[in-house]
Amino acid sequence: MGRLAASGDRSGALAVFGELRTRLLQTLRISPSDETRRLAQRLRTESPAAPVPSQLRRVDSAPFFGRAVELERLAVCASAARL
Repeated sequence: MGRLAASGDRSGALAVFGELRTRLLQTLRISPSDETRRLAQRLRTESPAAPVPSQLRRVDSAPFFGRAVELERLAVCASAARL
Protein backbone atom coordinates (compact mmCIF):
# COMPACT_ATOMS: atom_id res chain seq x y z
CA MET A 1 0.00 0.00 0.00
CA GLY A 2 2.75 2.39 0.94
CA ARG A 3 4.73 1.84 -2.23
CA LEU A 4 1.66 2.25 -4.41
CA ALA A 5 0.86 5.50 -2.65
CA ALA A 6 4.46 6.68 -2.89
CA SER A 7 4.49 5.96 -6.62
CA GLY A 8 1.40 8.14 -7.05
CA ASP A 9 -1.18 5.35 -7.33
CA ARG A 10 -3.42 6.41 -4.46
CA SER A 11 -6.50 4.68 -5.85
CA GLY A 12 -4.51 1.47 -6.24
CA ALA A 13 -3.28 1.75 -2.66
CA LEU A 14 -6.84 2.26 -1.42
CA ALA A 15 -8.00 -0.73 -3.47
CA VAL A 16 -5.33 -2.85 -1.79
CA PHE A 17 -6.58 -1.60 1.58
CA GLY A 18 -10.12 -2.62 0.69
CA GLU A 19 -9.02 -6.08 -0.37
CA LEU A 20 -6.90 -6.47 2.77
CA ARG A 21 -9.75 -5.37 5.02
CA THR A 22 -12.16 -7.78 3.35
CA ARG A 23 -9.76 -10.74 3.56
CA LEU A 24 -8.87 -10.08 7.17
CA LEU A 25 -12.53 -9.87 8.15
CA GLN A 26 -13.54 -12.95 6.17
CA THR A 27 -10.64 -15.21 7.09
CA LEU A 28 -9.52 -14.08 10.54
CA ARG A 29 -12.44 -11.92 11.68
CA ILE A 30 -10.09 -9.04 12.49
CA SER A 31 -9.65 -5.50 11.21
CA PRO A 32 -6.49 -4.03 9.71
CA SER A 33 -4.00 -2.57 12.18
CA ASP A 34 -4.36 0.99 13.42
CA GLU A 35 -1.29 1.97 11.39
CA THR A 36 -2.78 0.54 8.20
CA ARG A 37 -6.13 2.23 8.82
CA ARG A 38 -4.38 5.56 9.48
CA LEU A 39 -2.46 5.24 6.20
CA ALA A 40 -5.70 4.58 4.30
CA GLN A 41 -7.34 7.56 5.99
CA ARG A 42 -4.41 9.81 5.06
CA LEU A 43 -4.66 8.63 1.46
CA ARG A 44 -8.37 9.50 1.40
CA THR A 45 -8.02 12.95 2.94
CA GLU A 46 -4.59 14.42 2.23
CA SER A 47 -3.57 16.07 -1.00
CA PRO A 48 -1.09 14.18 -3.20
CA ALA A 49 2.43 13.96 -1.87
CA ALA A 50 5.54 15.64 -3.18
CA PRO A 51 7.46 14.07 -6.08
CA VAL A 52 8.27 10.39 -5.70
CA PRO A 53 11.79 9.43 -4.62
CA SER A 54 13.67 7.82 -7.47
CA GLN A 55 14.05 4.46 -5.70
CA LEU A 56 10.26 4.10 -5.53
CA ARG A 57 9.44 5.13 -9.10
CA ARG A 58 8.41 2.50 -11.59
CA VAL A 59 11.02 1.91 -14.21
CA ASP A 60 9.40 1.58 -17.62
CA SER A 61 12.72 0.78 -19.26
CA ALA A 62 13.47 -2.29 -17.13
CA PRO A 63 15.23 -5.12 -18.97
CA PHE A 64 13.02 -7.78 -20.49
CA PHE A 65 14.83 -10.93 -19.36
CA GLY A 66 14.28 -14.38 -20.83
CA ARG A 67 12.21 -13.29 -23.81
CA ALA A 68 14.73 -13.17 -26.64
CA VAL A 69 12.50 -15.10 -29.05
CA GLU A 70 9.49 -12.92 -28.25
CA LEU A 71 11.53 -9.73 -28.55
CA GLU A 72 12.85 -10.80 -31.95
CA ARG A 73 9.31 -11.59 -33.10
CA LEU A 74 8.15 -8.16 -31.94
CA ALA A 75 11.04 -6.48 -33.75
CA VAL A 76 10.16 -8.28 -36.98
CA CYS A 77 6.50 -7.32 -36.67
CA ALA A 78 7.38 -3.71 -35.92
CA SER A 79 9.70 -3.53 -38.91
CA ALA A 80 7.05 -5.06 -41.19
CA ALA A 81 4.45 -2.57 -39.92
CA ARG A 82 6.68 0.36 -40.83
CA LEU A 83 6.99 -0.72 -44.46
